[in-house]
Amino acid sequence: SQQGHQHHHHGQDHSGHQHEHEEHHQESDQDQHQSEHQHHSGRQEEEDHDHHDHSDHSSTEEEEHEHQHSGHDQHQEHEKHDGHDHGGHGGGMGFMSMVMMTKDMPRSMDGLPMEHNQAHFGPFFPGLTGGISVQMMLDGDTAMQIKPELHLMQRKNDLPPLKDMSELPQRLTQCNPLCPETWKVMGELLLNPAHELTFHQVQRLETERIDAHFNWLITFSTLTGNQWLRLKAEKLMKHKNYREQKETIRKFTDKILKFRHLKHKIQAVGSVPDHLLHHTRGIVARAAGQARDARIGSERYRKLGFEPVLGGQNDVWGRLKQILAEINQSLELLRRTYEEANQEVPSPGPVDKIHPAQAELESPFGLLIGNLEVKKRKHYKVSIKASSGCHLVLAGKAIHQLELSDALVSLASFHINPWEVNKIEIKNTGHA
Repeated sequence: SQQGHQHHHHGQDHSGHQHEHEEHHQESDQDQHQSEHQHHSGRQEEEDHDHHDHSDHSSTEEEEHEHQHSGHDQHQEHEKHDGHDHGGHGGGMGFMSMVMMTKDMPRSMDGLPMEHNQAHFGPFFPGLTGGISVQMMLDGDTAMQIKPELHLMQRKNDLPPLKDMSELPQRLTQCNPLCPETWKVMGELLLNPAHELTFHQVQRLETERIDAHFNWLITFSTLTGNQWLRLKAEKLMKHKNYREQKETIRKFTDKILKFRHLKHKIQAVGSVPDHLLHHTRGIVARAAGQARDARIGSERYRKLGFEPVLGGQNDVWGRLKQILAEINQSLELLRRTYEEANQEVPSPGPVDKIHPAQAELESPFGLLIGNLEVKKRKHYKVSIKASSGCHLVLAGKAIHQLELSDALVSLASFHINPWEVNKIEIKNTGHA
């Protein structure tokens, strides 16, 4: 009976038909061979012991198999519960999850999904003209677009009305700290629309043009990491006596043009689309071969033999070359004005009556248009519009799909004056 109990217990451990047949066979053997069982009890116990070990081993393998199968079923049920059609067990789950996570993300040029982020540059970012402030949309390290923060460059609400229109030239110098003399000359022309530029005014305009271009070289060299260029430009600008440094400045500009590594980095970068070139002015237009320069229509500049310098490269390298060429051109114009200014008739005196007027000047940053309106009796409004606002928009087109470092260099190359981005308006109080 003990043997039957043991074999019955083993039969319960195995869940197949084979074990039930084995149990029935063992019970039949007990009825027919009781005497043989008693005689060979020692040997039977030894065989039972071996069979017991074998049965335990089979049970363990079966339990492990059932555990694995049960775990796999639970995993499939979990996948169904999550609502994911993974199509099987393994790496497919991670792949499909990533597809689900990125299905609504924008695609880059290479077709890969990439999250877009905004980065702020300015108004004190090294390498950009102080005052410029933009939000740049980035696709990884690629620039997609720029959005200027115009409220930081807005000035017209800070300007009190004029009590006397004779204060206009001096007031305009306060509107633009980057080229105050140019704006002062604009005020003088609006008050004296019948008079041509004087040679003294040309001297002031061309001296300030050199100042602005050297100042641009300083910020640009900071952005490109050229320490020698920055220090040299600072030294030349500090001495200010450009007439005596003409030959030194010429050698300086020639050396910059030999920087092959700089040319390699900024050539064919930051081009304005061809269909938008007609909107450009100043060095941006002339670098691309567009003959747009307000000095062409000036009688004084014609007497000095002025002709615009035109380049042929619509990129950052072309604009750098244009600035260097115009520095040397301005030095030559200064030399000629010194010879003419000694024989010049003095400038006109105070204005007796204000008339509507319009004037154009070529500032270091592009075209400058001034307009003087007579509203009612002794009520006037002066508005100044410049090219920098348009160039800021064009810069956004030029940096599209450029790496961040190239995008910043391209933005700087447009020589944008933040004080000229917005239209400036000045009114008087009506007491003049």
